[in-house]
Amino acid sequence: MNLDKQSNHITRFHRHSIRLKEYDYSLPGAYFVMAVTNGFKCIFGKIIDNEMHNNLLGEIVSDCWYEIPDHFPGIEVEPFILMPNHIH
Repeated sequence: MNLDKQSNHITRFHRHSIRLKEYDYSLPGAYFVMAVTNGFKCIFGKIIDNEMHNNLLGEIVSDCWYEIPDHFPGIEVEPFILMPNHIH
């Protein structure tokens, strides 16, 4: 939900789910994960000369990604892409 400050009008963002209604996503399998920062704010670093340069928060995200198997046995992570405002 987003509040338009000029008109005090509330707008809602609705995205069509691409999830299969009949599929049990708690089953083992390979899953694509994407997470976006609140308000699409660029808080993980900057792109300079077409290359991502992580800031401290970007380094923390990277470290946490690779530590997921330490906290959740049976989970394997693949390499990922970190952008200034999202990860996938």
